[in-house]
Amino acid sequence: MILMREGDALTIFVEERLLMSSRLHGSEDALAEVGCEHLVGRRARGRPRATARVVVGGLGRGYTLRRALDLRGERDVVEVAELMPAIVRWHREGPLGALAGRPLDDPRSVVVLGDLGAHLRAVEEESYDAMLLDVDTGTEALSSRANRWLYGSGGLARIAGLLAPRVRGVFWAAFEDRAFAGRLAASGLDTRIVRVGQADRRDRQKHVLFVGART
Repeated sequence: MILMREGDALTIFVEERLLMSSRLHGSEDALAEVGCEHLVGRRARGRPRATARVVVGGLGRGYTLRRALDLRGERDVVEVAELMPAIVRWHREGPLGALAGRPLDDPRSVVVLGDLGAHLRAVEEESYDAMLLDVDTGTEALSSRANRWLYGSGGLARIAGLLAPRVRGVFWAAFEDRAFAGRLAASGLDTRIVRVGQADRRDRQKHVLFVGART
């Protein structure tokens, strides 16, 4: 893994493949907004759990984590699972932390260092009030072969079981994948596709959010 500065941007490559760049992050913000919008006013509606628990799959540049923290209350917990120790180190000691306002310094952030799939297999059923997953550039394993489980029927069934009733899990992707959307629906989740652009209107690239809601 290599972190490079290109002008004002920070770019991360994995085995010479572009993994992420800090130039644009509108769709990463949207991942948190779409994933957490059902939690707005949840205490006022009298839902049983006083504290929301959110998991972010993939720390990356920190934008999704930052936005999730901004949207949640002071008693809520936002876990962030990151496979690469270098990413966490570059946030805490290097240049990545400043990009999104140092989200790891927020006391509501809990870092889970390691494989996201292993973490999800270890937690209890109905653990999360929102799941925001962005560990690859699409719905195929890129950063780790172990991520294949996440996009298959077994991983998606597990994710469905981890969602509390009436809440949702959201996958970020750089492109649309109808087969993946079908598998997500087959896991028992009410599934829809949201296309999101970047904040910079000069960039017309549309990214995709696969939203699976437990009814």
